[in-house]
Amino acid sequence: MKKEEVRTKVIDIVAEGFGREIEKDKITEETKLNEDLKFDELDMVEFVMSLEEMLGMEIPDEDYDKYFYGHTVGSVIDYIVEKTKERTE
Repeated sequence: MKKEEVRTKVIDIVAEGFGREIEKDKITEETKLNEDLKFDELDMVEFVMSLEEMLGMEIPDEDYDKYFYGHTVGSVIDYIVEKTKERTE
């Protein structure tokens, strides 16, 4: 999956806001999921589940803290690009 395609899909999922409205144009790769968007633990679980559904793959628990919780939209995008690249090699 190309980075721009992943970026669009991730921002679409983030904009769902899991119970709150988030404007897409305010979401950048530097946006912090927990600090800027106020995603709590439950939001993060729902976010990861939405990503897994989008990707058709499971995101390992050990990757959760490394790339998701407390990180940026950009780190999630980079993670997905890398993981989808590994699957196609």
